[in-house]
Amino acid sequence: MSPTPNRILVVDDGKMARVLLTRQLIADGYEVTDTVSGEEALEALESGRFDLVILDVLMPGLGGMATLEKIRERHPYQKLPVIMATAQDQVDGMLKAFELGANDYVIKPVLFPILRARLRTQLELLQALRALEAAEAQIKDLETRLA
Repeated sequence: MSPTPNRILVVDDGKMARVLLTRQLIADGYEVTDTVSGEEALEALESGRFDLVILDVLMPGLGGMATLEKIRERHPYQKLPVIMATAQDQVDGMLKAFELGANDYVIKPVLFPILRARLRTQLELLQALRALEAAEAQIKDLETRLA
């Protein structure tokens, strides 16, 4: 039995960027949901389980930074990695994103080999955290049975 593919939420109001990214991620074996706004992204996160979010910074309505803030109210950075994506390469914007809880940051146009490496890193960290939590649960269960 093959492992369940990681679920990625892509959030970008730009149709071309969203479609290209989604197609590439699907070709790499990820299960992808795409949304066009921060509001839609938050709805998707409420109704489904995702392993990682790729979030555009500049969007009408609820922008990427505000969306990131809302995501972090319910999902800690260790349990739901968020990679910000933007055409802006200003240090202040990057710092703000990291202060708000972004796990990583990529510049558009996204070079997919770079994004692929960053995705892999974030998903491996998430997998390690989940394995650690499972081991801790087994230890607690064993302690309870031995007590």
